Amino acid sequence: MSYLICEKCGGYYELQEGESIEDFDSCQCGGKLGYDRKKDDHITNLNDTKNFEYEKQRQTKVLGIYDDIKREKTRNYFKKRDIKMESYNSENLVSNSAFILLTFTIFPLTFAVEYNFIPFIILAVFSILLPGLFYYLQTSKKINTIAEIKKIYGICGLYFASFLGIFLIWVLMNLFGFVVNFLNNFPTIAFAFVFALIFIQKYIGNYMGLEISDPLTSLSDIKKYIYYIGVFISTVWFIFVFVIAVGLHLY
Repeated sequence: MSYLICEKCGGYYELQEGESIEDFDSCQCGGKLGYDRKKDDHITNLNDTKNFEYEKQRQTKVLGIYDDIKREKTRNYFKKRDIKMESYNSENLVSNSAFILLTFTIFPLTFAVEYNFIPFIILAVFSILLPGLFYYLQTSKKINTIAEIKKIYGICGLYFASFLGIFLIWVLMNLFGFVVNFLNNFPTIAFAFVFALIFIQKYIGNYMGLEISDPLTSLSDIKKYIYYIGVFISTVWFIFVFVIAVGLHLY
């Protein structure tokens, strides 16, 4: 059997006995007619083409909606990034960041004493100086816009990334010492490493994103309690070891 295929609408007509393509000028839709012996292949190709066009239109529409939402979020962010926040919220964000740095000081300080690695001492000093700087800026400059808070978050994210970087440098420089100390101090090392990663994700994520949240209060209750308990135990243990070491030295 032979068929006439419309190149415009995709319709087809089965030629009857005695009919030929010359008997037809065009399709009812005005499209040009073609000649084909296999209708099934044409229908399959036609359906594939229609499905492709439908999927293409659907994806384009979805992407268009996504782009509109993205543009709206970006526009809203640019509108509010320099608008002053409520003083209560901005003070909490700054003070909680200072609290995180101060409490985390125990880990670079412990590593500085145990491993005698100067960069850890520098980090410990910075984790004390930065909260003081944040407090000064909050009281004198009034940090209360998203743009200003993001600068604080960028500094905090850089601090925790530096901690991990310095730790890895020490490991590469003293692999044997790391293995020995890792076995002896596994809980402290693992704890500091994990929470450094968590705070990097929190601070850098807020710094890079359009929205901003509190890295401390956004932690789950379990993670917060684990952090508080870990910092408390590490601090008590450090003081205990330090007092014993000083006592033995004086004795």
